[in-house]
Amino acid sequence: MNRTSINFKFLTMSVTFKELSEWLSQENIQIPEKQKQEKTFMDIAGISRLENHWSDIYAYFFNPKEKHGLGHLFIKTLNTLIAEKTGKAELSMEKFSVIREYSVEDDKRIDLLIKNEKEAIIIENKVYAKLTNDLDIYWKSVLQLDEFKRGVILSLYEINPNNPYYINITHKEFAKAIENALPNYSHSLAPRDLLILQDLIQNIYNKTSHDMDTNELNFYYSDDRQRKIINELSKIRSNIIRHICKSIEDENTVNIRLAKRGIDLQVKAKGNHRYTYYTYIGCPKECSEQIMLTLKYNSLWDFSQQCRVEMYLELQGNIMKYVEQNLNSLKEAGIEPNYHTPKKDYWHFQKEDILFTKEDLLTHDSIIEKIVTSIEKSPLYKNGLEIIRHYKGEK
Repeated sequence: MNRTSINFKFLTMSVTFKELSEWLSQENIQIPEKQKQEKTFMDIAGISRLENHWSDIYAYFFNPKEKHGLGHLFIKTLNTLIAEKTGKAELSMEKFSVIREYSVEDDKRIDLLIKNEKEAIIIENKVYAKLTNDLDIYWKSVLQLDEFKRGVILSLYEINPNNPYYINITHKEFAKAIENALPNYSHSLAPRDLLILQDLIQNIYNKTSHDMDTNELNFYYSDDRQRKIINELSKIRSNIIRHICKSIEDENTVNIRLAKRGIDLQVKAKGNHRYTYYTYIGCPKECSEQIMLTLKYNSLWDFSQQCRVEMYLELQGNIMKYVEQNLNSLKEAGIEPNYHTPKKDYWHFQKEDILFTKEDLLTHDSIIEKIVTSIEKSPLYKNGLEIIRHYKGEK
């Protein structure tokens, strides 16, 4: 076998390929149907992982002046949890304001600030992002006396705030406490708001569930030989993924191949088994690595149709701002978006699929050749060059 092709020898298989094939061809294998999590409206809207949207919903329910019918439930529940964790007396919080994105020094913002003239609760909301905020700045910027202030880190999982003024409450803890109290508000809670709240709570449970699918667990442990076969299949999949990733992210080999073809790109490997950047070389310093071809390649093994690499012409920073401001003139030059609208930090301006056959995936060299040849022929690559030329004034 060619040394650059997929090498299964290292697996030291306790099950032969013949046995694997025979097992897979059996008609009586009862592979369990995967238990799916209940999809929420937040999933459908694409906001199930976004901290700002979680904070917006929290702010709505914390505010007793809104017409949700829950009154002070959210602030009372939070107050109780804080008191249980700190041993301090609950704040009265009879009248208060709920402020989103409260500005403090150094252009920083508190996610949620609940305060009146005497008391304050500072809430830093974390979903998937790490806790890197300067909590001391938040604390000092809120001018109520320390004894009447509380700091809370709301997070998906337990974390240590490493700050004496703050405690950690998980979203799940808070959601359970709210859910337990809901029967007391059945007479006043507006039906629309009940749906919104139930959706938020279900979304929190979905994001924090670690329980193993019982059917999958039983299937895996039902038979020793079956378990060995599953393990070998898993090793084969891991080997294929490693083979593909090493090829697409091989900075040395790919960059040499790109240079030989006169393609002004270089690989910036991400090492995340999902996507990598091929950045343009000829950008001015102020927009270096802000325009690239992003190759999303996990579709080569997780796919429902023909396996593929999804290639995007991605814009960020100054280049993205320039394109937004000069889109009409770029359209006149035949360069216009074909994928989606700009996000906060990036824009997948155009998209193209690179379709792979089994033969394309066989060797390290064949994968690289497929990628480089596809880029060379792609209008996405040429449009990236044109955008850079326009940006530099080389029309």
